[in-house]
Amino acid sequence: MVKPMRSFERLVAVSLAVYLASLLMVLTIVFNPPQVQADPSSRKTLTWIVFNAICLAGVFASVSPETCSRVFPGKAGGEASPRRRIEGHHPVCEAFSTHVVKIGGRVFCAACTGLFLGGVSAMVFSTAYFFQGLSLEKSPQPVLMGVVMVMLVPLGQAAKGFTRVLLNLFFPIGGMLVLIGFDNLYENLFLNVFITALIVFWIMVRTIVSSLSHWKTCSSCGSSCTAETDKNFQGLSASTVEGSKQYQHAEQY
Repeated sequence: MVKPMRSFERLVAVSLAVYLASLLMVLTIVFNPPQVQADPSSRKTLTWIVFNAICLAGVFASVSPETCSRVFPGKAGGEASPRRRIEGHHPVCEAFSTHVVKIGGRVFCAACTGLFLGGVSAMVFSTAYFFQGLSLEKSPQPVLMGVVMVMLVPLGQAAKGFTRVLLNLFFPIGGMLVLIGFDNLYENLFLNVFITALIVFWIMVRTIVSSLSHWKTCSSCGSSCTAETDKNFQGLSASTVEGSKQYQHAEQY
């Protein structure tokens, strides 16, 4: 168990370093504008389609608790199993009490709630910009705001309740601001593709950081469900290190 765990921790450390470096690269481009040719307005349609497909995938994941709870025996919100009952994508456990919020008497995953609201908001605002002619001043301000929002996302792992919701809400909105900010400044398809690729990378990093955080929470717990979590983590972390697509950790949120 120790070896795959250490390998996964190294992967997370390297991913975070590249994550921060990519944000620095975005700022470097903004403050040292490249000489690029403006592309036809059709670039907006293509960019909108790809970005909104990413958002839709994220929104779907955030409202599908079965994909997040399958690592634990039992179903979300169902009857207690021999190990743990699941609510809001998380086991009903004091260690995970800060990972959920209660709204209208129901328990929701705080991170998924934020990602859902942020994803829907990002789709609305991106549609207003790319299709409804939302006018923006030629300024780096949207990009700078977006970079700050994306940079705050790793802090969400230490946040509690509705603060966790807010920080995760910033994530898709921040990516959207960076993308439309670049399009507004440079009107270049290649740069739009570059930023979209970075957004996908940021999503991947957020997922593996969250997975490590959740596993560490379980590993420090002495409850009966820990052994099952350990077993799943060993297989899933090994797949991740090897680059396998089988790494779809249920605790990504």
